[in-house]
Amino acid sequence: TFSDPTILQPIYTPSIDDITAGLVTLTLTATDSDGDVVDDNMELTFRTEPEAPEMPTGPDYVDLVYTTTSEYTVESTPLATSYEWNIEPVEAGTISGNDLIGTVEWDLSYLGYAYISVKAINECGEGEFSEELEVTVDNTVNIPDDEKHPDVRIFPNPNTGQFTLVFDTDKLINVDIKIFNMMGNLVYQKNNLHANKKLVRIIDASSLSSGVYHLIIQSNDFNLNKKIIIQ
Repeated sequence: TFSDPTILQPIYTPSIDDITAGLVTLTLTATDSDGDVVDDNMELTFRTEPEAPEMPTGPDYVDLVYTTTSEYTVESTPLATSYEWNIEPVEAGTISGNDLIGTVEWDLSYLGYAYISVKAINECGEGEFSEELEVTVDNTVNIPDDEKHPDVRIFPNPNTGQFTLVFDTDKLINVDIKIFNMMGNLVYQKNNLHANKKLVRIIDASSLSSGVYHLIIQSNDFNLNKKIIIQ
């Protein structure tokens, strides 16, 4: 609506439908004493704060023995002019960047899980943070082989991507098995495997290319890292 549609400088108040549409056309019609009419149009665009971006992508496993800095990226968000990156907990490290790339400097004393998120910003305000990317932060040098950890055997190793995983434990547990490449990308995963004091599992990762990988065995009681070589 216009405060007075018959004057040269009225106040225009957009409706909810106008704002939702994102674009309206305002028309000024002038009529002279002879009845001649001329029109002039202008397009008015409405901008709001941007929506939450998609979940960032990047390494979801980091071994601090090999990696101290990681990059994460996000797809561009409509209406965004900049971005703010966040890492939780703050003890995991620091994250910098105000564009589509966030760079994490990992704290070498931290082990556990970290959560990476990002939000979009423009002149109208800040959007919501994205869904968090969970990152496992590990340090294989700091994983001791003590009596609390099961005896893990992998054979053959090296292998062609097909191998047998065997480990013994003193109780009934559920474990997750993950394989990461040297860039920290998850390339294989089996969750919630039932181990009744012993687990024997034939792993078929023959689709993976040759190289060195980390096989992670996780439960509520331990987190084991074993290197495997695929030839």
